[in-house]
Amino acid sequence: MATIVPFRGIRYNRQLSGNLANLITPPYDVIGPTDQDRYYESHPNNIIRLELGRTLPEDGPEDNRYTRSAGYLREWLTEGVLVAEDQPALYLYRQDFTVAGKRKTRTGITGGVKIEPYENKVVLPHEETLPGHKADRMELMRHCRANFSPIFGLYADRNQSLDGLFARVASRDPDAACTDEDGQGHALWVVADKEDIATIQALLSGKQVFIADGHHRYETAQAYARERRGDESAPWRYAMMTLVNLFDPGLLILPTHRLVKNLDGIDFPALLSALAADFLLAEYQLEDGRLDYFMTILQSVAAEGRHAFGVSRDGGTIHLLVLKDGVDLDRMMPEDKSASWRQLDVAILQVLVLQKLLGIDAAQQRNGENLTYTGDEHQAMAALLAGTHQLAFLLNATPVAEVTAVAQSGDKMPQKSTFFYPKPVTGLVMYKL
Repeated sequence: MATIVPFRGIRYNRQLSGNLANLITPPYDVIGPTDQDRYYESHPNNIIRLELGRTLPEDGPEDNRYTRSAGYLREWLTEGVLVAEDQPALYLYRQDFTVAGKRKTRTGITGGVKIEPYENKVVLPHEETLPGHKADRMELMRHCRANFSPIFGLYADRNQSLDGLFARVASRDPDAACTDEDGQGHALWVVADKEDIATIQALLSGKQVFIADGHHRYETAQAYARERRGDESAPWRYAMMTLVNLFDPGLLILPTHRLVKNLDGIDFPALLSALAADFLLAEYQLEDGRLDYFMTILQSVAAEGRHAFGVSRDGGTIHLLVLKDGVDLDRMMPEDKSASWRQLDVAILQVLVLQKLLGIDAAQQRNGENLTYTGDEHQAMAALLAGTHQLAFLLNATPVAEVTAVAQSGDKMPQKSTFFYPKPVTGLVMYKL
């Protein structure tokens, strides 16, 4: 089962760097060009220069975003902007955030987790990955030999055995803390006590780890470990992960909605007619905040154990689609997929609607030619009103139990099936390989 080890984390020197909020960023895969520029401008030592450096027109083999990241890392370590921990440690990480007007707290422990091939069923994926993202992360790892952001992993401890230890550690002042631009609170405690480390290791050693976020980074770490080889204790045989209990009250998954674009000649009435063969349909008007009301209905249908999602063409009306009781998913869904995969709302949408009725095959879904994604249903409707997209499909969030069931079955969910919120930030602690 999982092996977690302490490491001498690299952290910002607060005396030289100032407000930590000006130094951290979200993970690279949610940073757009405008965000990148903003982080560059926020502070000359912002982690963006390491994690996602700018690409310049004059870039070449000797001077590019990866060589510059490595240069900044060397420079900041030499100047003392970044400093290494005196001794190996694990790191308690708490995030405070607000969703739907409610304040929540999520607690995790960050350490080095031994890299395992998926077939060992120690670390389990649940989503497909894309080659381009892994190639980018591989070049960064080769040049910098470091992890700048933790992979987000989950483990199951129904008894919440570590909560007492976590509460004791968090009773003292954090070693690093800030509130970011989105109002999320981040606090980090160094856990260097050998008995505490041993307690955490003992609990986690019997657990499987489910990757919540960071599949590309984990598969890059697998490839990097194969490339560098070395014995089992080599630092590159481990990847920095923040591990959160599946039963943590602050663990939250948000839905990821689908937006369709660039299809020729969508006949929406004909599409609804075709959908009626497998789904019950009901139409709702979306004026005066009725979209929130519709999302409440969508969630209530899911609470009854029904498969449902919404489809809109114009952003002003939306149709609720509820799978009929008599539909035989075992017959209609791919035979090579597990029963858990066949029961996913997002898989049903992918196979029965996107592929069967709209002709968007797996390759088109991966390359983004006809699909984009958003976690905000209001943005989805705005895209329709603006005319940039043709259809929007709104989904419920995938329950954690379904995510882990698919992972344990050996399947991977369709791309962008889950959005664990919030993501661990980049820059609180780094792992040098």
